[in-house]
Amino acid sequence: MADAESSDPKVAGRSFWWGFKLYLNSAAVSRLNTLSSTVAAAAAFLPLPPPVPALIGAAVAVRAVAYELVAGGGDLVIASPWPMPLMLAPVEAAKPPSDKMKWTVFSDGFWSSPAKFYGANFTVARPTLAQYANNLYLFHRGAGDERIWFMKYDPDLGWGESVQAGIGQSSHAIAAYEYETQLHVVHKGMGSDSLLYHQSYDGRRWVWSNSPMEYKYTSSGPALATYGAYLYCIARGTDNKLWGTRYDGSRWTTYATLGSGEMYTSSSPALAVYNNELFCVARGMENNLWWTRLPGASGEKWSTYTKINNGDVYSSAAPSLCVFRRHLFCVARGMDGHLWYTAYDGSKWSTYLRADFEIGGDGPTLISYKNQHSVESEELLCVFKDD
Repeated sequence: MADAESSDPKVAGRSFWWGFKLYLNSAAVSRLNTLSSTVAAAAAFLPLPPPVPALIGAAVAVRAVAYELVAGGGDLVIASPWPMPLMLAPVEAAKPPSDKMKWTVFSDGFWSSPAKFYGANFTVARPTLAQYANNLYLFHRGAGDERIWFMKYDPDLGWGESVQAGIGQSSHAIAAYEYETQLHVVHKGMGSDSLLYHQSYDGRRWVWSNSPMEYKYTSSGPALATYGAYLYCIARGTDNKLWGTRYDGSRWTTYATLGSGEMYTSSSPALAVYNNELFCVARGMENNLWWTRLPGASGEKWSTYTKINNGDVYSSAAPSLCVFRRHLFCVARGMDGHLWYTAYDGSKWSTYLRADFEIGGDGPTLISYKNQHSVESEELLCVFKDD
């Protein structure tokens, strides 16, 4: 996979506590009158309800001439406060956020200094880590398109080059999880297609379907986890509620809302199995992290939505979950752009702690794995899009 040429238009969004910014390179600024769909796609990653991203794309195209004059042939940043998303005022000249990926490892209570992946490994959305047949995989979207790519980790050689995963395409982050004898991938469709698609990989070839999962819609990337005899898929619906379905190896069940009580999410959810229960964490509309759990895989109901630490845990993007050393770890991008984390011990969540580095606006992905060349019995790996 090659990096996007400098002449290619690039648009990226980033959220803040007060509002959001859209970063446009000089190529995008010079072609804004024809890039309404590209701008709308970037705005769709922000916690904005439909049809606001599409309106932003149209508004930016209308103001193309004015923006080009302000940019003076260079890059441009435009911004809006949350109450007035169509203000879109030019505020500064800057380069868009990097599309490179970085990784960090948690050990002895600290995160290592983030390091970039070698080679042409780029993403415009949150990456996803998964284990399959004792191998570690990393899924991500490409730079400048909606194709799905994946990398495989070799303990002796490190990460391989990104390879396109079949013919699937998505406008958001990918979900991947091992179920039975295959690695399963579920993703939103490309562009304005809000249906979910299900693909599988047997270690040699991909089985891709052009047919979506019937009547199962999402406005973000979904989450997957194997629990009991089923593969669970949870996603943010087009109404911003959490919806779920499960797969038994041959079919998916009817799409249904999760949990009891009203809770709306502004990002993709996170799933993990801990102490024989299925946990789901999601970011609320006011940026608090909420959690619910399913006590059994045989039909029991999800618990009432509860704020983590009484609402003192905030995130500006989708969280990620992973079991590590008898604790359920949750990592997220804080309102200040830094990586933050907390851990659940079966009775309570720990204090929300801040790492000393920033991460990209789409949030992190997390996994626990055994590194053959490490003295640690297991390591906690976090990968994220560069800031």
